Amino acid sequence: ETRRDYLVFRHTLRFGPDNRSLWETDARFQDERGDLARDSLDIKSRLRLQHTDSFATEYKIQYLKDALDQLESRTWRGEAGFTHQLGEALTTTVQLYGLQQDADENSDLSEWGTLANASFQQPNEWGRLSANLSYNHVNIDTQNGSQTGVVLSESVTFRDPLPSYLAHTDVDKPSIIVTDATRTRTYLVGRDYYIINAGRYVALMRNPTGNISDRETVLVSYTYRAFSNYDTRRDRVDFRVQQDFDNGWSPYYAASIQNEDINDARFLTYRARNINRHRFGATYRQRRWSAGLEYEYNDDAIDPYQAVHLNGDIVLWQHARNQLDGQGTFSRYWFDGAEQLDARNTNLLDLGLSYRHYLARYLELSATTRYRYEDDSLYGITHGVDISTGLEWRIGYFTMSFEAEYDLLNLPDSRDDGFSLWLKLRRDIPVIARNDR
Repeated sequence: ETRRDYLVFRHTLRFGPDNRSLWETDARFQDERGDLARDSLDIKSRLRLQHTDSFATEYKIQYLKDALDQLESRTWRGEAGFTHQLGEALTTTVQLYGLQQDADENSDLSEWGTLANASFQQPNEWGRLSANLSYNHVNIDTQNGSQTGVVLSESVTFRDPLPSYLAHTDVDKPSIIVTDATRTRTYLVGRDYYIINAGRYVALMRNPTGNISDRETVLVSYTYRAFSNYDTRRDRVDFRVQQDFDNGWSPYYAASIQNEDINDARFLTYRARNINRHRFGATYRQRRWSAGLEYEYNDDAIDPYQAVHLNGDIVLWQHARNQLDGQGTFSRYWFDGAEQLDARNTNLLDLGLSYRHYLARYLELSATTRYRYEDDSLYGITHGVDISTGLEWRIGYFTMSFEAEYDLLNLPDSRDDGFSLWLKLRRDIPVIARNDR
């Protein structure tokens, strides 16, 4: 149980020729009482100067004070960068940033880095060619290493059947706190997720019978063991090129290369998180359906794997007031096994149907059904069924909906069934007298 009170101040000033330059200031104060209460003060300001039609610079400053249970930290961050548009084909962005985090009774952290990105789009005689290239450099230095470091609200996304790794090594596992993205629900270890050790790294994996859904993003807070003068350097390059042909074909290639280094040879047990990931694929699109095939090679230093992905969607029936859609994906993973992770193979199949019918101008009926089949060489076979239907009625700013849901999850050692009825009433609060100028 938590009570949360917060005050938000927001100011926007547009100026310059055609009001294309912008100065924004946001301040948020939050006070919580109850279980896992978190207090915070966040003040940030952004200045964007549009010098010409094709060139703009941007500057940001931020102060963030966070307190969660016994953990408290203060962070100062500054950033500067520019964006340049060369015609309609090439957009270039460069950013430099630095931050200092101080924590009470815990280690302090300094970080600086740069991000350069180039995006290219150009029509040609076959269709349109697009490409994106980015380079990211990060340097992290930890001070007061006799104490622990603090991480508050790190964003983690679950993606079956892959483990989701936390950013820092040597995590204090009992300190891990996982909530949903809005921090209104706290997830429990064992019931909603599992903690997996992979050498000095720690990963989270969702429990199929828990409250975390596949591809859901959660917030994770924890402490980790820090070392004096622990200086990590990370360089990462991401590249993607795609050709969209006029006949519907869109082949693409994407790569991610990451290299980590540490400046102190005393940490002989340190294993850098080097990544060498490549994806080759193609999508074929038509007006009412599409299909795609992708091969993925991920030579991750912690958990390497190869995978093949198939996906497709189709409009099965479409009328003025009715539409029935179908979706399907199939993935095959080959995990090599590394550190404390075993080698395994996984087949993952998802099939779905969604139906929407407009009964009247403000009355809508919808229904969806989902089926999942997962065959894991270590964990066995899982069947899952989700069926839901809803009736939604809109009256001005009010929306009333009646929903029914059925869930079935058949695991190798258990079977769970659930049925729920929901009556929901929502009122939209309009923005009064808003003027973007």
